[in-house]
Amino acid sequence: MMRPLRSLLLTPHWQPARLAFWALLMLLLLWQATLLFGQGVQPRTSLLELLPRSEQQPAVQQALERFSQHLSRQLLLLVRAEGREQGRQSARALAAELASSGLLSELQLELDPSHQQALASLYFDHRHGLLSPDDRRQLLAGGSVQLREQALQALYNPFSGVTGAQFAQDPFGLFRRFLQSILPAGGPLEIDEGMLVHQGDDRYEVLLRATLNSDPFDLNTQRQLLDRLQQFLATQPERVTLLRSGALFYAAAGADSAREEISTIGLGSLCGVLLLVLWVFRSFTPLFIALLSIGSGVLTGLVCTLLLFGQIHLFTLVMGACLIGVSIDYAFHYFAEQHEGGTQWQPLQGLGRILAALTLGLASSLLGYSGLLATPFPGLQQLALFSCSGLLVAWLTVVLVYPSLLQPCVRQAPNALLPLYRPLITFWQGTTARQQWGLLLLLGVIALAGILRLQTDDDVRQLQSLNSAIQAEDEAIRKVTSSHFDNSFILFIAGSNEQLLQAEERFLQSMIENDGSFASDTKSTSAIIPSLKKQNENFSLTKKLYDLELINLPEITRDLLEDTYSQNSDVTTDNFLTISELESSGLQKHLSNQWLDNSPYGVASVMLFAPERHAQIKALGANREGVYFISQADDTSDILARYRHRIAWMLAAAYLVIGLMLCLRYGPVRALKIIAVPLLAAGLALGVNGWSGQAVNLFHLLALLLLLGISIDYALFFAERGDNWQTTLLGVTLAAITTLLSFGLLSLSATPAISAFGQTLLVGLLAAYLLAPLASSTGRPS
Repeated sequence: MMRPLRSLLLTPHWQPARLAFWALLMLLLLWQATLLFGQGVQPRTSLLELLPRSEQQPAVQQALERFSQHLSRQLLLLVRAEGREQGRQSARALAAELASSGLLSELQLELDPSHQQALASLYFDHRHGLLSPDDRRQLLAGGSVQLREQALQALYNPFSGVTGAQFAQDPFGLFRRFLQSILPAGGPLEIDEGMLVHQGDDRYEVLLRATLNSDPFDLNTQRQLLDRLQQFLATQPERVTLLRSGALFYAAAGADSAREEISTIGLGSLCGVLLLVLWVFRSFTPLFIALLSIGSGVLTGLVCTLLLFGQIHLFTLVMGACLIGVSIDYAFHYFAEQHEGGTQWQPLQGLGRILAALTLGLASSLLGYSGLLATPFPGLQQLALFSCSGLLVAWLTVVLVYPSLLQPCVRQAPNALLPLYRPLITFWQGTTARQQWGLLLLLGVIALAGILRLQTDDDVRQLQSLNSAIQAEDEAIRKVTSSHFDNSFILFIAGSNEQLLQAEERFLQSMIENDGSFASDTKSTSAIIPSLKKQNENFSLTKKLYDLELINLPEITRDLLEDTYSQNSDVTTDNFLTISELESSGLQKHLSNQWLDNSPYGVASVMLFAPERHAQIKALGANREGVYFISQADDTSDILARYRHRIAWMLAAAYLVIGLMLCLRYGPVRALKIIAVPLLAAGLALGVNGWSGQAVNLFHLLALLLLLGISIDYALFFAERGDNWQTTLLGVTLAAITTLLSFGLLSLSATPAISAFGQTLLVGLLAAYLLAPLASSTGRPS
């Protein structure tokens, strides 16, 4: 197979044709990329899209995205001052600053009394079908006498606040208690001349609610809003402070942290690579040429993925670019050949000496990564296509273009890296074959012992680094607002409003039967607008109460209650409250965006619950038609776990297939020594985690996927070029240092997921570099 390939790639008079083919390929890719990006391609970010197609329920995904978008755009701001006047003045100044920003679709500083009055009036007109949960339970249990006694106590108690007119309209206080049941608990907050405030500890705090009109993860939106807040604080007295809560503030803190790491770790890595190339080759030209192959590979992967899948996920783009970055090894080995060849070096002859190693390295990587195509996960399928197509074109760039770009050195520079890897040569010179096998066995035992101690943890909450200052402010606002809901919720989907409300009520009733206090820890649409079925039941219970107990009220009240009794008798289902009527009244904000209609899949609603109910709902509330338990953190963790399992099996299969391929070329004994290099590198990288007690997650496995492509290249270059250790070690050392600078420094990241990726690569790359000479024909330098 290699002979016709060598003839095709190494015949001098075909070089113009090879260049023309590559140029034509690049023009086609650039043309196609222009067309694709002209259509406004944006990387996908939804984690649900990483799941198999059969598990992506469009109705659930759309409802989830709508509610998540609303939730992520909410902002809570708490202005804290030492006095009432200063607090109110500063709150108004902040509201004015934000209102002029153009960044908000809603801003609430003062409550609108007319809205509250209109809402109470709307409910009052439909009061006959409305009951508080406690009153409904009491009436269902036949407790009409107790309600009559409560009514009499309120009537004769001068401090009850019940007027004669109110008694006439609502003698048993049913409507009054219903309103109290649907109003959110105020907690420490109180209303002071329209503003929601908290007073205490010589502080006066004012709460502002706002909704962004754009994506909170947009960097421009973040910067504009934070600048506005800084401008506000700059105009306020020193003792005025601002507490913030919202996804935007976490996202902005994360972006600032990323920028800081890029400016330190990223800049340090780039400077290190530039200095290394300049030190070894006395020129930056090799680096620019290497970027040509990597760039062409990334372009190819992007175009192929978009053409086949119609979209690309951010996960694919980031990880695919990392995997294609392995191709810089191909370039450095070619540069090492040129460097060691001196003034007599010929480009095609130099390519011929490393062509077999380059091709076998490519074939091994393609075999390893292509296994991801067989998985049902779209993210891994995209990653396989992106990486395989990109690596293939990166390899083509090296073998087709580099011979025309590289020329013999005018003068041979000294090998600057020789002192660095001379100890490695000295060590392997002093070993025998038996000692080498013994070393492999010892390292294998150490790695296996560490692997047996491994634990896994895919909890996404452990993989992110949240800003502690923002967390403290968020917690302070939650305490003031008595907000006890998190990002978990229950999603209901049905064909009509009535079906949806009944589904919510059935779910709540089943949970209440298990725990009577459950309803107090939830927030649902059916609590503020019962289904028509429930309103009809409520009306029957109310009518029965009136029939039984009105006559037992004092005679003095009968004239007052005559109209009430006749109105109650005339009620029909047309008098019951509906979602449509609430929306048409202009009071739809009362639904708190938990009602999600106007969907091609029907209507949906969201029920919020307290975090301590999480396990109970998950155990008792699952597996109901049209009812979905949504915990975004748990769902994300589940996706990470499933990807980790799939990649683990794929890695095992890749090692097996590559091992078989190596057996065909080198025989079983030599193939075992070659495959032992990447296998031990991966084993030691995992073993270190086991010995240190660090749990393994998806990002460790992704690092092993990258490590496979890198370490097999190191081993194959020694297997094919073992007769020239100096040239081979120069190329491998260059590649290893560059990769360590590019990826190993990620271990310094403050983000646990990135740090785990970097630490695994750091250990694995060092092991692969030190063990790679074992793959040569003798395991010793000639």
